[in-house]
Amino acid sequence: AEFPRTQCRGHLFQICEDILSHSTNDSKHIQYYDYCSSNVDKLKDKLKEEFSNNPPKNFEQFASCFQDNLDQSCKLVKPKHSKRTTANNPWITSGLIASIANKDNLFKLWEAAKKKKCVSKLTEMSERDKCDCVFCADIRLKYVRFSDYRKRLKFLINFRKAKYLGLKVEECVGDSKKVWKIINNVRGKNKQLIKPNFVIDNKRITDRRVG
Repeated sequence: AEFPRTQCRGHLFQICEDILSHSTNDSKHIQYYDYCSSNVDKLKDKLKEEFSNNPPKNFEQFASCFQDNLDQSCKLVKPKHSKRTTANNPWITSGLIASIANKDNLFKLWEAAKKKKCVSKLTEMSERDKCDCVFCADIRLKYVRFSDYRKRLKFLINFRKAKYLGLKVEECVGDSKKVWKIINNVRGKNKQLIKPNFVIDNKRITDRRVG
């Protein structure tokens, strides 16, 4: 049977969520799979070939086949740890974390392109911006891809953040203290207890009162 193409990525992500058995806490802090376009396309091709040659007879065979091809196509050799966790950025979803990783990959591709020497032996980036050789043109192409992706991702992150904060404010309607607490958190005006930390006569002083 023809492997479905319409909304394929959305279906694949849904299947991934159903099949993968990583713990809930770890999945929000550690990225095990890279669902970039090239990897998803590779997965689609592998599944299409696999299902055409050997169609699964039951769900267990399908799940096993899907997991094997998913690991081959999308699994990272080394899991990526992200500082964007639900503890400090609760609006950052697992999908956004994957998109952030994809943005970082596009940045690396742009940096790698800049290291390739110009055919006309130009070295300054201001000069290479005007050069039409294949390597200088590739730099501009890689930058446009990275820059456009970064702008769209920034918009999505800000949208998710605004939506999350809006819901939190709605939950606190009628309690002005909680509302202002959320507002101050957004403005970075948290009241944090700063413990004194001084060194007097080579001794670290942590008590507020020194006799």
